Amino acid sequence: LEVSETTVEFSGDAETKTLTVTSTGTWSMTKASGASWCTLSRTFGKGETLVELTVTANTPKERLALLEIHAEGCSPVKVLLKQAPGTAEGGEEEETSDEEE
Repeated sequence: LEVSETTVEFSGDAETKTLTVTSTGTWSMTKASGASWCTLSRTFGKGETLVELTVTANTPKERLALLEIHAEGCSPVKVLLKQAPGTAEGGEEEETSDEEE
């Protein structure tokens, strides 16, 4: 069981990165509770699989989450997700003015 990275770092903005999971058998991935700011495109697979990790825009505090990947007959692999502090108060940009004519 191998992963392309054991630490994945994100900017404070909404962003998607790809993690490659490689296993000779079937693998499954769990995400720590409380990490609703990060979504996974897949939580299981077989062979070499690309998993998209998508994070929402962050508030002014760094966020951390832990993924754990299991495959039969292998030691679990842990992947740390780190997101830098965001610049906006709520993590949202406000650009809704269409008044240029």
